[in-house]
Amino acid sequence: MRKNLRWAIVVSAVATATLVPSASEAQERAAATGFLLQGALVAATPMTSSSGAGFALIGLGLGGSLRLGGMLDFAALALEVNYASLSDDDSYVGEVKLGPLAEIFLWRSGDGAARLYALAGVSFGAHMTRQDAAMPGLPDSEDDTFVAGLKLGAGGMYFLHPNFPIGLEVGVDNSFVGADDTDIVCSFFAALTLGLVAGS
Repeated sequence: MRKNLRWAIVVSAVATATLVPSASEAQERAAATGFLLQGALVAATPMTSSSGAGFALIGLGLGGSLRLGGMLDFAALALEVNYASLSDDDSYVGEVKLGPLAEIFLWRSGDGAARLYALAGVSFGAHMTRQDAAMPGLPDSEDDTFVAGLKLGAGGMYFLHPNFPIGLEVGVDNSFVGADDTDIVCSFFAALTLGLVAGS
């Protein structure tokens, strides 16, 4: 009888250990790791400085980013494609940039669903301007040139589901426009992010 009781206790303990996840397993299940697809809707206030002059606010720009990479335990690493534009009735300024970006996790909640991170990225691409002619009969002006970017900021994300994080980012995105006579465009931005993690 005692032998049967001991076997029953052992079987019960094994079944409990198998069916009930440990705290570490529960934390891992709160956020998946794997392939990352993340989009960002960006609002920015660009300020421009030409050849070292003082900065001047030039309006509110809207843009978007698409990131392809991987969600890891310590960071999200991705290749980012970034588009931003600023326009009015007779002019347009736009940028398309591509480069690596990292979201380094600095803090996470006990269940791993909420995370805060530092954001850093570099990029290269094209800067495009269009200006309508001041008078009828004159040609419109166009200029396409090289641009390099440096993005620094901070953000947070929350996993609504282990595979679907949503978040908010703020920071500075500096653009260095032109190779010879370089103009600097400094943009303070806020972005809403939505991601898909294909993993477990």
